[in-house]
Amino acid sequence: MKKEIKDLIAKLAEKTRNGQALWKSSSSSFNQLVLELNKATIVVDKFEIEADSICMFTFKVLNENGTPVVDESLLEGLDDYEDVSSLHVLARSAALKEDETLKSIYDQIESGATLGQTREIPF
Repeated sequence: MKKEIKDLIAKLAEKTRNGQALWKSSSSSFNQLVLELNKATIVVDKFEIEADSICMFTFKVLNENGTPVVDESLLEGLDDYEDVSSLHVLARSAALKEDETLKSIYDQIESGATLGQTREIPF
């Protein structure tokens, strides 16, 4: 992987860690995370083949027309696998708002209020 791409991944991870990247979950894939910028879109995806115990990450940069200008696929064990894997974990946490959700639950528990609602659950 080119040094510029490694540096980009590191900067995206830092921005995400600091809450400065608005990642979204893709509607087409549970593991696909998307960051839309002014003239580009970043896509990080995770593929698992359970039968073969294979995990692969992809890192793509799409230009403003949606054409990939960077398209990296990384299998476990390759040099840059951990960097893209870490970015995926951070992006997933940001997209799902994990920290905010857990803090909200904790605050409600600590408030002493009765937990739960009486409305119907949609599943």
